[in-house]
Amino acid sequence: MIARFARLPIVAIAPIVALLATSANCKRQTTVERTEGNLRHTAEEAATIRERCRASTNTLPVAPLIVEWQEDDRPRSMTLGADGAVRSRDALIARISGPCILGVHGEVLLSVDRDLGVAGAHNDHVGRFKKRGELHVQDDVVHVDEVFVDPDGVATAVDSEGALYLVPTDRPAFSLPGSIKGEVPRARRTALLLWQIAHRP
Repeated sequence: MIARFARLPIVAIAPIVALLATSANCKRQTTVERTEGNLRHTAEEAATIRERCRASTNTLPVAPLIVEWQEDDRPRSMTLGADGAVRSRDALIARISGPCILGVHGEVLLSVDRDLGVAGAHNDHVGRFKKRGELHVQDDVVHVDEVFVDPDGVATAVDSEGALYLVPTDRPAFSLPGSIKGEVPRARRTALLLWQIAHRP
């Protein structure tokens, strides 16, 4: 294009340059407007979701918990406080609000409906809670009350002492390398959801 401009007189080039500059400026303004519009839309959605979670009478139980596990051969943990705040290494990473676990920006990480179905960040089905009185783990009988079952039918359970178990569909239950300390019987469902968050891909 520059080679073509070189053959034109200056009086012809000037309007073309001005037109290109105006077009580029319009594109920049449109991009900024779209970005700001998306940000406003996202903020409004987050505010609506937060309000819906707060207003719900279907609430996740809150009690002091410490979720511990190993990752890359290093100990990891997250804590749930009595105020519903979830922290890791003293940094706030989530908060319990009604039936939801919200991220630091108000986005839904996980939520539980009245039928005990669990939805993820994009309102996709990620699992369900089901009643289950006990598990048979090797020669022991473990009382778990309730389990979290993923879409493939694999269940995760935690007993009242905080020991964790995986229940595959094709073999017996076995212990998981991790634990949940604290008042598990009061907040078993929340404890299992925090374990899911800790092990998200």
